[in-house]
Amino acid sequence: MKKKETDSDLLREGYKSYHKAVFAVMEFRRNVGDTIQTVVEKRAQELADAMKLDEDEFLEGICPYTQPDRLTGKYDGSQADFGIRIPRSYASPWLMYFYFFSCDGQEPSVVAHIHLKHPGSAFEKLAASCKELECGEHKAWISEDIPSDGSRDLVTVCNRVMDRWITMWKKAGGLRQFLPEKT
Repeated sequence: MKKKETDSDLLREGYKSYHKAVFAVMEFRRNVGDTIQTVVEKRAQELADAMKLDEDEFLEGICPYTQPDRLTGKYDGSQADFGIRIPRSYASPWLMYFYFFSCDGQEPSVVAHIHLKHPGSAFEKLAASCKELECGEHKAWISEDIPSDGSRDLVTVCNRVMDRWITMWKKAGGLRQFLPEKT
């Protein structure tokens, strides 16, 4: 029977640096998350108008979003994302995300993403409004890489994604048409 190595290089290094690694991750998430939230809040009126939503309702619904969302969960380390979600309630017929995305084999990116519980023909109409829109079964998104050469900073990339997201919603005629009637 093979004996489990209890003091691997990873563990020995971690004993000394764990607290600094956690702090670095927390600071990174805080800085990037604050940047994304600031861009969304500054452009909330413009985005709410394009989506035909109430700006106050929109702003009140902003909450943090993180995957993985805790250190204790199973996590293979292949990808992670964090930013904001709107609205707060998962019971909403729609959920919108603006987030930083990082995964193996790709440049990190900023993503604008919509999830519709009952999409109907929404994604076909949205795709006609935005050629670079990518779609899944209940979701659609656009993204832009954050260049590793530093040619565009995070604020610039966030605003470029927001420009394209707003343009798409204006061309499509807003979000309300894709939502079930309130009873």
